[in-house]
Formats: sequence, C-alpha cells, structure tokens
Amino acid sequence: MRNHEDALPKPRGVLCLQTLAMPKDANPNGDIFGGWLVAQMDLACSVAARKRARGRVATVAIDT
Repeated sequence: MRNHEDALPKPRGVLCLQTLAMPKDANPNGDIFGGWLVAQMDLACSVAARKRARGRVATVAIDT
C-alpha cells in the first residue's frame, strides 16, 4: 500500500534563500503582506541571477 505522501510533488532545484516571516511582516490576522513575499522572491531570484551572470543584476519586470 502506498503512502499518501508518495503522491505529493517533490521539491526540485537549489535553495537560494531561506527566511522566516516575523510578526511585523503580517497583519493583525497573521496573514503575510504580499509586498513582503514578493520582496523575498526578488531577493531569491537575484541570488540565482547573480550567480549565473557573475556580476550585478537588476529586476526589470515580474511576469506571472
């Protein structure tokens, strides 16, 4: 019999950034601000881009 966790997708890739949201990053209901989340995503992407470019990088646009 298969375990339920076997059916879940497994993470792929390399971890670029690991951080914890602090209470100041959330509203009174405990929900994380979207702007804070996007800022963390931008930081993680810049780590990967800088490694590939071997130099300075800039975020020009974000597309969904």
